[in-house]
Formats: sequence, structure tokens, C-alpha cells
Amino acid sequence: MDRVGQAVGAHPAGPAVPPNRPPRGRARGNVSDTYSDEAGHARPSPQETTMRFAPALATAVILTTSCTPGGASTPPPVVVTVTATPPAPPAETSPTPADTPSSQAAERKKLPDVTGMNLQAAQDHLQAADFWVLNDKDATGQNRFQVLDRNWQVVRQTPAAGKRIPTDTLITLYAKKIGE
Repeated sequence: MDRVGQAVGAHPAGPAVPPNRPPRGRARGNVSDTYSDEAGHARPSPQETTMRFAPALATAVILTTSCTPGGASTPPPVVVTVTATPPAPPAETSPTPADTPSSQAAERKKLPDVTGMNLQAAQDHLQAADFWVLNDKDATGQNRFQVLDRNWQVVRQTPAAGKRIPTDTLITLYAKKIGE
């Protein structure tokens, strides 16, 4: 031993490293730590990249979950249900036959003839006459939808025009595209 405990032949900057042993710490060029791309540049391995970004990822997950609704920092929403009390029925009076819904029959009216009109005008005309239960179908049998009613012409209707029918009767209009 030479002065102050150094081995004879030791380098003054520090202990000598045997040639067959890598220096302490992470060894660059180790297969598990780096790999080379096509150009021969050393790149970190996927494991090293994962370990490098793991703390940032964990912080982002913690911040995201603590800031979202239902997280630990927000109280649960308060739900209040309010139920209205129905009014008391009026004093006992006998209803007249016109007041009861079961005795009110739909008004009967003469069904207008809408054949030859475009489908939109026919629907408007029937609704103006208080016929609101309407259906339309493709008269060619191709089961096409009438998307733009103004592009279709009514060629037939059921029930037949001129009959006195209740206003809540289903009226089906059969139409084909204008020009067919």
C-alpha cells in the first residue's frame, strides 16, 4: 500500500476496472438496454422507454381520475323527487253524455278527393279537413319511402273519396314519383 491506502499501481483518479467487466451503472450497448435502428444509431429499448415515461403516465392517470365526475373529490349528486298531489275531485255531479270520453265519437265528415295532387299538398288538404290519421305508400309496389313528399303524386286513396267517415279513420294515400 502506498500513501493513504491506495494500492500500488492504482490510477490516481480511481480504482482500475478489469477489462472483462463493464463499468458500474448502466452499461451502454447491453442487449437488454439498447438496440440499433437501420442506420446503426443506438436507441433505448422499449423497456427503457416504458420505465422513463412510467412516472409521468402514473401522474396523468391520478390527475385524470381525481378530476372526473364521481372521483373522490366530488360529492355525489343530490336527487330530489317532487310529486304533485292531484286535485280533489269536484263535488258529485252526474256527467252529461257529451262530457264522457267514451261517448264522444269522432266527427263524421266527407272525405275529399286528393288524387292527382302532389303528396305534400294532399296531406295538407286532408289535415285542413280534420283528417289527421294518414299513411302513404309507394303505388308501384317497390316499397320506396316518400322522403320528399312534393316529388310524389297521389294516384289512389283508401277509403274512397266522397264517403262520410269518422275523422279518426286511417287514410292511406298511394303515390308514385312524379314523371313515372
